Amino acid sequence: MTTTPKKRRRRTGPRSRGETMSQWEALSMAARPHLADNPRSAADQAAFDALIAQIKLANAEQEGLTARLRDSIRGRQALQREGRKLRNHLASHLRAKLGPGSKLLRELGLRPRGRPVRHS
Repeated sequence: MTTTPKKRRRRTGPRSRGETMSQWEALSMAARPHLADNPRSAADQAAFDALIAQIKLANAEQEGLTARLRDSIRGRQALQREGRKLRNHLASHLRAKLGPGSKLLRELGLRPRGRPVRHS
């Protein structure tokens, strides 16, 4: 029995990554004029701005990697579909050559056709 994985929903609302970044940027811009006269707070302000910039870069990198992963998965799935087709063709050729009920098919990892059930 196979189960399908639950689809992950994107987080939205007050605790989402985008909302947090918007709030932090707004705080940084609004606090800048009030903290300009204090050197200690100016250093904290600069560190906060640098951190926001680093987070933006990390988000952009993550989005790029997610897109690459998505493309890689699609490519792998296409290869698997092609592999299934080729495997089925090869199995058909072997069944045609060896016979559908051949025991040699089992050694090759294929199921031989069972005996037909007679209904009277």
